[in-house]
Amino acid sequence: MLTKELAIVSFENGQAHPDRLVRSKHHAYVELASRMCSVYRDGLGKMRKSLHYEIQKILEDDPECPVRRIGAFCKLLDEWSEYDAGKPKQTAALRKRVFRQAAQFHPLVRSIESILDHDEQAIKDKIAASEQTTWLELEEKLFADIIEHQKLIRFNEPKDPIELLARYNVAQTQVALMDATQVIIDAREDWKAILRFAKLANLMHRIEPRTQGYRIMLDGPASVLRSTHRYGVQMAKFLPGLLACKGWKLTAQLNPKKLASSPSHQWAKKRAWKLTLDDAAGLQSDATAPNLTDSQLESDLMEEWQVMLAIESGSPVYSAPNPPDSLEAPSLDASYLEAAGLEASMPQWQLIREGDILVRGQRVFFPDFTVISPSGFRVFLEIVGFWTPEYIRHKKEVLEVFAPTPLLLAIPQSLKKQWQSHRFSPNHKVIYYQQSISPGEIIQAIEENTP
Repeated sequence: MLTKELAIVSFENGQAHPDRLVRSKHHAYVELASRMCSVYRDGLGKMRKSLHYEIQKILEDDPECPVRRIGAFCKLLDEWSEYDAGKPKQTAALRKRVFRQAAQFHPLVRSIESILDHDEQAIKDKIAASEQTTWLELEEKLFADIIEHQKLIRFNEPKDPIELLARYNVAQTQVALMDATQVIIDAREDWKAILRFAKLANLMHRIEPRTQGYRIMLDGPASVLRSTHRYGVQMAKFLPGLLACKGWKLTAQLNPKKLASSPSHQWAKKRAWKLTLDDAAGLQSDATAPNLTDSQLESDLMEEWQVMLAIESGSPVYSAPNPPDSLEAPSLDASYLEAAGLEASMPQWQLIREGDILVRGQRVFFPDFTVISPSGFRVFLEIVGFWTPEYIRHKKEVLEVFAPTPLLLAIPQSLKKQWQSHRFSPNHKVIYYQQSISPGEIIQAIEENTP
């Protein structure tokens, strides 16, 4: 991911346009990308600064190439690379020894003109001999822990150099979104996948129903947040997932305090601008389908629910990366139920991942799970995560809107104090968890509160 110092954004007619390489205008970059990848492929053992210099020489073939674009390509190529970081403590100790020895012979000169002078090369050779090496080798070791001096040990070359250009286009859009105060996504299709990508990125979101599909509103990194940088990184991680979906349009409100622009557009930094994007924008992503669960906590819950299925049926526990959407148990092993504090007369409990979407007026609620009892009674399970105070307030507002809906809240013990003052609806029950949530706790809480 690029840093703001490498962002290139132009402003026109109220719109922000991140730098984009297109075939019609930048067809020469296909060959340049191939040459840049060759530099890294053939550059094993070379220092980072040497590789960056070679990239600069290649991009000088484009007289209109901005300096920031050169830095951006170096950054993206570095992300595909592995460098030897050296041993910082040993390197620092080596520098101290070398500098202390050299200080005794100050001043060092190349041409001796007085009795106080010492020949530079002779002293260097003497110091190198004390380290049992040559000065050329010692000089490389002196700053091996400095980023620019790290040596390339592996380059994970893309199958096609064009991938580098596609990644550049996406990266410039990502860094532009770092200054978004709000991001609105109108989804006609794949809204469920879009929402899951947002939840996986830990983005604070709200949903509203639209005539066609849903509107997903995300708080931007430039809004009032405590961890703006970290949240900005999460927003950047979300974009490739969004690009892999269909039927959406993104509108972001930008407050470009530090975004790059030409000197003639410095006034643009004093106002808000919009960045618009849709699924036909031409940006490419290699993001895979989102995981079924948003966290390890949810994965563990589904796996434990699976165990209840497997014990009775005698079949092996499901071992694929993602368990099935619906987990239904015909009956449970008595010993397991006893250990879980349950009774053996609990057949056909079902746990369905994101099985229902609830709409009330202009409010939409998408519970994490739907739990169905043997009698067909449906209870929605929502796992409250470690959100900001602002998001917790929003969550409480949602609970008030959906007060008539049977809902089970799983809240971490660390947030118990923040929720104790909340007046829960009689239809809402709470279980507080430490590290995990067991199926037994869920079923017991439902049974105790089922009419």
